[in-house]
Amino acid sequence: MLRTLGAVAIAIAVGTAAPAAASTTFALTGNDPVNGTFGNQRVFTAGGISVRATGWRAVSSNGSFTAQQSYLARFSNGLGVTSTNDNSGRDSLHTIENRHGFDFVLFQFDRAVTLTGATLNTYRVNNSRDNDVFIGTVNTNLSWTNGIALQNNSGLLNDLIDAGISIKSATNTPASRSFASYGQFGNLWLVGADFNNTDGTDAFKMRNLMVTPVPEPATWAMMIAGFGMIGAGLRRRRQQVAPLAC
Repeated sequence: MLRTLGAVAIAIAVGTAAPAAASTTFALTGNDPVNGTFGNQRVFTAGGISVRATGWRAVSSNGSFTAQQSYLARFSNGLGVTSTNDNSGRDSLHTIENRHGFDFVLFQFDRAVTLTGATLNTYRVNNSRDNDVFIGTVNTNLSWTNGIALQNNSGLLNDLIDAGISIKSATNTPASRSFASYGQFGNLWLVGADFNNTDGTDAFKMRNLMVTPVPEPATWAMMIAGFGMIGAGLRRRRQQVAPLAC
């Protein structure tokens, strides 16, 4: 009986832990014009997960970054950003690039996720040698009223940058790549051109984005309950097999 109880408890615990969260891929392509209204939003849904994306440009001043609203567009090769001083998106300036600032896309998911990969199509601008990606996360919600929350909160932008991971890859690296998120997860992610820009302009479009959702609290509760049953079963077993006092 006790062995059966222990086996059932283990089955419950393993059953709740075994199904690893499946990776979800968001297709980010479309047929938008190269310029439009700054501060616009794009919403994507895949695998039951929804994400809202906005385009931005970060401007550096005295070691701190401030954010400016940009126009986010979907092209056949993926998302691109047109910002101020981008010649209305001409000359490959409708990409995510760092020629006149640091373009980035902010993704706000409806749940906590880990960023696992993307397909990035590189564009050479001014003898660009690298295609750099910067990712960061803050596990918080933003008020998107008029899309200006980040623009008025430079502290949050710098927190994102400070918490992020810089990923550099040569131009001849395959477009599809993995992001090593090092266990970071959250509902807010930043992906952009290299914020250091030490070796020439970087420019790319983002064709898709892969994420893995973090288990819901209820799932963790079931796992804890399962392990609790294991402990209880083992305690009962020890009590019953304990030697009698003489």
